[in-house]
Amino acid sequence: MEIIRATSDIFFKFLFGKEENKDLLLSFINAVHADSGFPLIKTVEIKNPFNIKNFSIDKESIVDVKATDENGRVYDIEVQTSGNDIFKNRTLYYWAKLYSSQLKESNLFSKLKPTICINVLDFDLFKEYDYPHSCYNTDYYDYHRVTQIRFFILKVLICVIRNNLCLNPCNRRMK
Repeated sequence: MEIIRATSDIFFKFLFGKEENKDLLLSFINAVHADSGFPLIKTVEIKNPFNIKNFSIDKESIVDVKATDENGRVYDIEVQTSGNDIFKNRTLYYWAKLYSSQLKESNLFSKLKPTICINVLDFDLFKEYDYPHSCYNTDYYDYHRVTQIRFFILKVLICVIRNNLCLNPCNRRMK
């Protein structure tokens, strides 16, 4: 019998990407918001994780879990067990794909809703930081217009939990 790691894509999708588990997804997103002092959400709707190509030369992508909340904010929740600095580019690509896919022809740009990427990583992406939760915003002061990219570094998070530490994640710039 094969053991499935809790940090595997298949486990993560099973845990957070199934309709019957959406209460877990809602709790997870609210825990992330609460950790940063942002308002909690009331509902979450799980979406198709495929970002289909519009043209044959486009790059198709599949996110681990895609969801929206009651205000139309779009969430991409990823788990990654290995990587390097290129993962920053991948995260920005997924964010841009989800953000730009909201508009259809003749839609106004004012219709765009915030897109929030939550990345759970089992590797050190930011060697210069010792934080379990890093939050990068395009507009820090107005939550309703904020677009966020968040990273949770599991080994640092485990250390923080064991030592009962509390850190504010939303004041850094991605390098």
